[in-house]
Amino acid sequence: MLQHAPGLLVGATLATRNYPPGEVERLALLCLAAGFITLAIIVVARAIAHWGQASPVPESSPSWIGPDPSDTAACIRDLIDQLRGDHGLEALATDPIFDELARYHAHDMVVRGFCGPTDPDGIGLDARLVRLHPTVIASLSEWDREVSGLAAADPKELADLLLSGPSSQGAAINDRALAEEANFLGIGVGVAKGRATVCILVAHHWASLLPDRPHTERQGAWPVVAKLVEGTSVNQLEASLLDKVGREIGRAAAERVDTDEWEQGRVCVYLPTPTYPEGGQVQWRRLRATAVALPLP
Repeated sequence: MLQHAPGLLVGATLATRNYPPGEVERLALLCLAAGFITLAIIVVARAIAHWGQASPVPESSPSWIGPDPSDTAACIRDLIDQLRGDHGLEALATDPIFDELARYHAHDMVVRGFCGPTDPDGIGLDARLVRLHPTVIASLSEWDREVSGLAAADPKELADLLLSGPSSQGAAINDRALAEEANFLGIGVGVAKGRATVCILVAHHWASLLPDRPHTERQGAWPVVAKLVEGTSVNQLEASLLDKVGREIGRAAAERVDTDEWEQGRVCVYLPTPTYPEGGQVQWRRLRATAVALPLP
C-alpha cells in the first residue's frame, strides 16, 4: 500500500477541487505513473549497489589476457636501472622516440611471429629510425627476445623471464645494458596468444637535425644544422656527406653557430655541395661511435 500512497493522496486532493470532467482521472493516472517510476528507480539503484559489493572491480588483468605490456616494460626498466647501478653506472634516460621505436618493433614481432632485429620484409633498426624519426642523430643497438607458453599474468614475473636468457642473436642483456657511452633507453613489450616479445634499444643520442640554416653561409658549402643533446660537446662531433649508395663525398668537423639566443645550442657542419643532392645522406660521428645515416636536409 505504501508505494501507492503518493497517488492516493494526490487523488484525494484532486477530488476536493472543481476540475472539468475527465481531468481528475487523467491527473490521477499521471501521479500513479510517477509513483511507479520512482519505485522502479529505487529498486534498480539498490540492485546496482548490491552487485558492486558482491562483484568488486578486479585490480589485475585476467590470466587469459596476459601481463600488461606497459607494466612489464616498466619492470624491465627498473631491472636494467638496478643492473647499471650495481656496476656503478647511471640510469639511462627515457625518450618517447626510443620507446616508440621499441614498442613498434615488439608489437610487430608478436603479431607477425618472428624475433630479431630484421622483420620479414627485410627492414632493420636503422631503416625504422629513418622512416619514423629521420632527424635523430644517434648510434643504436638492439636486444630482442621472446618467450612462449605464458602461464602467469604478473608483469614482474614476465620481466624476469624475458631478461633471463640470451637474445635472438645469442647476446646477454648485460652486453647492451652496460654500455658506458649510452644515454637513452627504449623498451617495448608485445603480448599475444600466450607469447611475449621484448625489444630493448640502447641509444647513444647526441643531437637532432634542424631544418634551419645558419646565419653565416659559405660559398660552395652545404650547411647542416643540428641541436645538441645535453652532455654533448661540439668538439666531439663531425659529419660526412654520403651519396645515395653510401660512398663518402666529404667530411667536416662541427662548429658552433649559437651567435645569439635563437641559435643557442646549435651546431653546423659545412659539407661540400653535392652535385646530385637527391638521395644524399649525412652521417655523424662522435668519438668512436657512428650514427645512423640520415637523409640530407
